Amino acid sequence: MKSMALYSVSAPFDGTQACASEPAELFFPENYIEEWHTTVKKAREVCNRCPLTTACLQYALTYGRDLDGIWGATTPGQRQEMLRGKLPTGRKLGGKNN
Repeated sequence: MKSMALYSVSAPFDGTQACASEPAELFFPENYIEEWHTTVKKAREVCNRCPLTTACLQYALTYGRDLDGIWGATTPGQRQEMLRGKLPTGRKLGGKNN
């Protein structure tokens, strides 16, 4: 099982990110809609307790237009909406439709 540390080499992390000790599979669900109440929710809970959530989200918005996975407590679809200006980028996202 790979850890998220492998995926965060180029991201702005300093070793304090909450995801580093988690299995990478948690942040890369096969189907975001089907796994919303399980995998996606758990991954976002990890993100929401992380001191680097904002930096992670900014990284994903800046460098990862097509970046897969949960980054900064957001799904790829949520980040696409943010980049189109349809979702705010300065708050934590909580609900399924956010």
